Amino acid sequence: MKNTHPALYVALIVIGAIFLVRNTGILHLSVGDILWMLVAIIGGVKLYRGFTLPDQHRAKIFWGTVLLLLGGAVVLDRLGVVEVPGALEGPLLFFIPAAGFLLVIARSPRDWHLVVPFLACTAIGGCLLMVELGFLSPWEFRILTEQYAAYGLVLFGAAILLRGYLLARVKSTAAQA
Repeated sequence: MKNTHPALYVALIVIGAIFLVRNTGILHLSVGDILWMLVAIIGGVKLYRGFTLPDQHRAKIFWGTVLLLLGGAVVLDRLGVVEVPGALEGPLLFFIPAAGFLLVIARSPRDWHLVVPFLACTAIGGCLLMVELGFLSPWEFRILTEQYAAYGLVLFGAAILLRGYLLARVKSTAAQA
Protein backbone atom coordinates (compact mmCIF):
# COMPACT_ATOMS: atom_id res chain seq x y z
CA MET A 1 0.00 0.00 0.00
CA LYS A 2 1.39 3.37 -1.03
CA ASN A 3 1.71 5.94 1.79
CA THR A 4 -0.10 8.86 0.09
CA HIS A 5 -1.11 10.91 3.11
CA PRO A 6 1.60 10.71 5.79
CA ALA A 7 0.48 14.03 7.30
CA LEU A 8 -2.94 12.54 8.00
CA TYR A 9 -1.33 9.62 9.84
CA VAL A 10 0.86 11.98 11.84
CA ALA A 11 -2.26 13.98 12.74
CA LEU A 12 -3.95 10.78 13.95
CA ILE A 13 -0.92 9.96 16.09
CA VAL A 14 -0.92 13.48 17.57
CA ILE A 15 -4.65 13.31 18.30
CA GLY A 16 -4.21 9.90 19.92
CA ALA A 17 -1.35 11.25 22.04
CA ILE A 18 -3.54 14.17 23.12
CA PHE A 19 -6.26 11.75 24.22
CA LEU A 20 -3.66 9.68 26.11
CA VAL A 21 -2.37 12.79 27.91
CA ARG A 22 -5.94 13.74 28.72
CA ASN A 23 -6.70 10.30 30.13
CA THR A 24 -3.62 10.39 32.37
CA GLY A 25 -4.80 13.63 33.93
CA ILE A 26 -1.62 15.57 33.11
CA LEU A 27 -3.68 18.03 31.10
CA HIS A 28 -7.34 18.68 31.60
CA LEU A 29 -8.64 19.00 28.08
CA SER A 30 -12.25 19.11 27.07
CA VAL A 31 -13.54 17.53 23.89
CA GLY A 32 -13.88 21.08 22.51
CA ASP A 33 -10.18 21.72 23.18
CA ILE A 34 -9.28 18.55 21.32
CA LEU A 35 -11.55 19.44 18.41
CA TRP A 36 -9.94 22.88 18.11
CA MET A 37 -6.53 21.20 18.20
CA LEU A 38 -7.71 18.98 15.37
CA VAL A 39 -8.81 22.06 13.40
CA ALA A 40 -5.36 23.60 13.89
CA ILE A 41 -3.61 20.36 12.86
CA ILE A 42 -5.76 20.01 9.75
CA GLY A 43 -4.98 23.64 8.92
CA GLY A 44 -1.26 23.03 9.32
CA VAL A 45 -1.42 19.98 7.06
CA LYS A 46 -3.40 21.89 4.42
CA LEU A 47 -0.97 24.81 4.58
CA TYR A 48 2.03 22.50 4.22
CA ARG A 49 0.44 20.70 1.27
CA GLY A 50 -0.53 23.99 -0.33
CA PHE A 51 3.09 25.12 -0.36
CA THR A 52 4.58 21.78 -1.39
CA LEU A 53 2.11 20.79 -4.11
CA PRO A 54 1.80 22.47 -7.54
CA ASP A 55 -0.05 25.75 -8.03
CA GLN A 56 -3.51 24.22 -8.48
CA HIS A 57 -3.59 23.59 -4.72
CA ARG A 58 -3.45 27.24 -3.68
CA ALA A 59 -6.91 27.04 -2.06
CA LYS A 60 -5.25 24.75 0.48
CA ILE A 61 -2.97 27.65 1.43
CA PHE A 62 -5.91 29.95 2.16
CA TRP A 63 -7.99 27.42 4.10
CA GLY A 64 -4.92 25.96 5.79
CA THR A 65 -3.96 29.40 7.05
CA VAL A 66 -7.48 30.17 8.26
CA LEU A 67 -7.88 26.83 10.06
CA LEU A 68 -4.38 26.88 11.57
CA LEU A 69 -4.60 30.45 12.87
CA LEU A 70 -8.19 30.19 14.07
CA GLY A 71 -7.72 26.78 15.70
CA GLY A 72 -4.37 27.82 17.15
CA ALA A 73 -5.78 31.03 18.62
CA VAL A 74 -8.70 29.19 20.23
CA VAL A 75 -6.47 26.43 21.61
CA LEU A 76 -3.91 28.87 23.02
CA ASP A 77 -6.71 30.92 24.57
CA ARG A 78 -8.44 27.88 26.09
CA LEU A 79 -5.19 26.53 27.52
CA GLY A 80 -4.38 29.91 29.03
CA VAL A 81 -1.14 30.32 27.08
CA VAL A 82 -2.35 33.49 25.35
CA GLU A 83 -5.41 35.44 26.33
CA VAL A 84 -7.48 36.68 23.40
CA PRO A 85 -9.66 39.48 24.77
CA GLY A 86 -13.24 39.49 23.60
CA ALA A 87 -12.63 42.86 21.99
CA LEU A 88 -10.14 41.28 19.58
CA GLU A 89 -12.32 38.41 18.43
CA GLY A 90 -14.14 40.48 15.78
CA PRO A 91 -11.00 41.99 14.24
CA LEU A 92 -9.27 38.59 14.28
CA LEU A 93 -12.08 37.12 12.20
CA PHE A 94 -11.00 39.52 9.45
CA PHE A 95 -7.23 39.53 10.00
CA ILE A 96 -7.01 35.72 9.78
CA PRO A 97 -8.51 35.48 6.24
CA ALA A 98 -6.36 38.48 5.27
CA ALA A 99 -3.29 36.45 6.25
CA GLY A 100 -4.61 33.58 4.10
CA PHE A 101 -5.02 35.84 1.07
CA LEU A 102 -1.54 37.26 1.62
CA LEU A 103 0.06 33.80 1.73
CA VAL A 104 -1.75 32.77 -1.47
CA ILE A 105 -0.43 35.89 -3.20
CA ALA A 106 3.08 35.20 -1.88
CA ARG A 107 2.96 31.61 -3.19
CA SER A 108 1.42 32.50 -6.53
CA PRO A 109 1.90 36.15 -7.59
CA ARG A 110 -0.34 35.61 -10.61
CA ASP A 111 -3.21 35.62 -8.11
CA TRP A 112 -2.64 39.36 -7.65
CA HIS A 113 -6.40 39.93 -7.88
CA LEU A 114 -6.64 38.61 -4.29
CA VAL A 115 -5.01 41.85 -3.14
CA VAL A 116 -8.52 43.37 -3.14
CA PRO A 117 -10.07 40.95 -0.60
CA PHE A 118 -6.81 41.08 1.38
CA LEU A 119 -7.08 44.86 1.63
CA ALA A 120 -10.81 44.68 2.37
CA CYS A 121 -10.33 42.16 5.21
CA THR A 122 -7.42 44.17 6.59
CA ALA A 123 -9.39 47.44 6.43
CA ILE A 124 -12.50 45.96 8.06
CA GLY A 125 -10.41 44.27 10.76
CA GLY A 126 -8.51 47.52 11.36
CA CYS A 127 -11.73 49.53 11.60
CA LEU A 128 -13.23 46.99 14.03
CA LEU A 129 -10.08 47.22 16.11
CA MET A 130 -10.37 51.01 16.08
CA VAL A 131 -13.99 50.70 17.24
CA GLU A 132 -12.95 48.39 20.07
CA LEU A 133 -10.15 50.76 21.11
CA GLY A 134 -12.51 53.76 21.03
CA PHE A 135 -10.89 55.61 18.12
CA LEU A 136 -13.94 55.10 15.91
CA SER A 137 -17.61 54.94 16.84
CA PRO A 138 -19.78 52.04 15.67
CA TRP A 139 -21.87 54.54 13.72
CA GLU A 140 -18.80 55.84 11.86
CA PHE A 141 -17.77 52.25 11.09
CA ARG A 142 -21.20 51.56 9.61
CA ILE A 143 -21.02 54.69 7.44
CA LEU A 144 -17.52 53.79 6.22
CA THR A 145 -18.62 50.25 5.42
CA GLU A 146 -21.66 51.43 3.47
CA GLN A 147 -19.59 53.97 1.54
CA TYR A 148 -16.69 51.74 0.57
CA ALA A 149 -18.23 48.26 0.21
CA ALA A 150 -19.40 49.03 -3.33
CA TYR A 151 -15.90 50.16 -4.32
CA GLY A 152 -14.44 46.93 -3.01
CA LEU A 153 -16.91 44.80 -4.95
CA VAL A 154 -16.30 46.73 -8.17
CA LEU A 155 -12.53 46.52 -7.75
CA PHE A 156 -12.61 42.79 -7.03
CA GLY A 157 -14.84 42.08 -10.03
CA ALA A 158 -12.65 44.23 -12.29
CA ALA A 159 -9.50 42.53 -11.01
CA ILE A 160 -10.95 39.07 -11.72
CA LEU A 161 -12.01 40.14 -15.24
CA LEU A 162 -8.62 41.71 -15.92
CA ARG A 163 -6.80 38.61 -14.67
CA GLY A 164 -8.94 36.39 -16.92
CA TYR A 165 -8.28 38.65 -19.89
CA LEU A 166 -4.54 38.70 -19.27
CA LEU A 167 -4.37 34.91 -18.83
CA ALA A 168 -6.33 34.37 -22.06
CA ARG A 169 -4.00 36.75 -23.87
CA VAL A 170 -0.90 34.97 -22.58
CA LYS A 171 -2.34 31.60 -23.65
CA SER A 172 -3.18 32.86 -27.15
CA THR A 173 0.30 34.36 -27.50
CA ALA A 174 1.88 31.09 -26.41
CA ALA A 175 -0.30 29.14 -28.86
CA GLN A 176 0.76 31.39 -31.76
CA ALA A 177 4.46 31.00 -30.97
